Amino acid sequence: MRGKIDIIGRSGVHHHLSQDVIGVSAGSSVLVTSTKNHTVPATETPLSIIVADGLGAHPIGRTAAVISVVEILRGIASEASLRACKTAALIAHQRLQQISSRRGFRKCAGAAVAGIVIREGQLLAFSAGDVGVFVRTKGGLTYRVFQPERTSTGGLINCLGGSYGDQPWLLTREIASPISAVICSDGVWEDKHFKLQEERAESMVSRIRDGDAPADDCALVSVVLDG
Repeated sequence: MRGKIDIIGRSGVHHHLSQDVIGVSAGSSVLVTSTKNHTVPATETPLSIIVADGLGAHPIGRTAAVISVVEILRGIASEASLRACKTAALIAHQRLQQISSRRGFRKCAGAAVAGIVIREGQLLAFSAGDVGVFVRTKGGLTYRVFQPERTSTGGLINCLGGSYGDQPWLLTREIASPISAVICSDGVWEDKHFKLQEERAESMVSRIRDGDAPADDCALVSVVLDG
């Protein structure tokens, strides 16, 4: 595999510390970050990328995002499969509930999370909540792999942790022959200036780096594969 990974993270105008957390694992290298920009080659498989967005109204929203990223990366380190992704998401979900209970929070901490795993020409995508996953294939198809589910008052139901069930609702998809993918927080894909299903990843990365960034916390990872 050959290609390029662009990683962009920055705090929005309303947060001193970003609630969005990015995790990237390639071979023996692991990166977890929130507010740094990186461009690295994509040469090793399996390649795993996770973006988590802690629920902002909770006192430990950022902690929930960090736990989600670390637990999922750990869980899929030895087995790059959708089964491993589901198991790791469940572990993160349960850990957030346990921490919230021990600390006496009335409302459980939660995080929306999404990610991809690339191996042997296949891309495994998964999501829980409103972190976006957009994938393009050699055949010209574009896939959107996320579906936020909310209560009548706007609360996110299908996140990790949260207060809406013992099992996380994880949307998964296996996609052949990917050429690019974007994983980003809702601060990016909900912004009216970014037409993610129409705009190529490279131009979107350039726009954000040039200062055309959304007001909300911004976490975005773009993967472009050669060939």
